[in-house]
Amino acid sequence: MILIRLFDEDWHYEHENIALSLQHYRNPLAVDILYKNAFREELDIQDYKPLARKCVWALADIGTDKAKAYIERMAVCGDPIIEAFAQKRLNKWELELPRKGPGTRQPRPQKQEKSMQTTTEISTIFHTTLERAFKSPMLCDITKVHTGYGITPKVTHCTEDETWGQVGGSRKVFMAKTPTFKGGESSLDKVLERKENEYWKIEISDFKTWSMGFEKFQGEWFTKELEAGNILVRYRYTMFSKSILFYPLHWVFTKTVWRNYMKHVLENIRKLTLEEAPYLNA
Repeated sequence: MILIRLFDEDWHYEHENIALSLQHYRNPLAVDILYKNAFREELDIQDYKPLARKCVWALADIGTDKAKAYIERMAVCGDPIIEAFAQKRLNKWELELPRKGPGTRQPRPQKQEKSMQTTTEISTIFHTTLERAFKSPMLCDITKVHTGYGITPKVTHCTEDETWGQVGGSRKVFMAKTPTFKGGESSLDKVLERKENEYWKIEISDFKTWSMGFEKFQGEWFTKELEAGNILVRYRYTMFSKSILFYPLHWVFTKTVWRNYMKHVLENIRKLTLEEAPYLNA
C-alpha cells in the first residue's frame, strides 16, 4: 500500500495526515509501521506528541489482536504522554468495537460513506494593514486572484454574487477554456465562516469541470497582526474525495500541484494588498 511506504519515508512532512489516512483504511498491514513511528522523535517534535496520538488511534481502529498488543506495550512504554494515549484507548476498547476494522470479527453498523480528506497549508508575511490582508483574497476582483496556473484555468467572471462575502453567501464561478474544459461555469463558491480580520472559510463544490474525482474543496484564510504593517497569513486547503481508488493520486495532487497553485494565488493576493485594490463585495 503506497501510504504505508510513504509513512516510512522521511523526505516529507505529512506523517500526521498519513496516520489519519491509515486510521481511515484500518489496514492490518499498517500496524508495524504505526507502532514504529509513534516513537520516532524526529517526526514528532512537539511536546504533546500529536503523531504518536494519531498512531495510537489508528492502531485502536484497526483493532486486531496484534494492534491491541502494540497498544498494551505503549501503555507501559515509560513515556507518560504515550502511555496516557494508549491507556485511554484500552479503557474504551469495548465501547469502540463498532468502529474497529473487519479483522476484529466484530459486527459493524451500517454507516454512510465518509469523505477522505487531504490538507495542505502555506504561510507568509504580508506588509500591509490587517484589514487589507483579511479582505483582499475574498472581496477583491476574483479574476485578479485566480489568474490561471499550470493545468488550472483562469477565472473570467462570476454571477449571482450579490451575497458574496456574507456567511451563507455564494457565487457562480466561470473559467476560461482549456484542453480539458470547454469554458464557462465551473463551480459554486460558498462562504461558510467569516470572523472579521481573523478567518475565512469557503467551500467550492458543484463542479462543472473535470474534478479528478474530488467531491469538494474547502479553503481557509487566517490573518494575524504580528506588529503594525506585518501580518501573518496562513492559507489552507482541504480536498474531499470519496474515491478510494484515486485517493493516493489525490494526495499527491494536493501536496504538489495544488500547493504550487496556492503559492501563485498567494502572490497575486500580496500584489492586490500592495496596490490597495478596491473591494467589489461587502
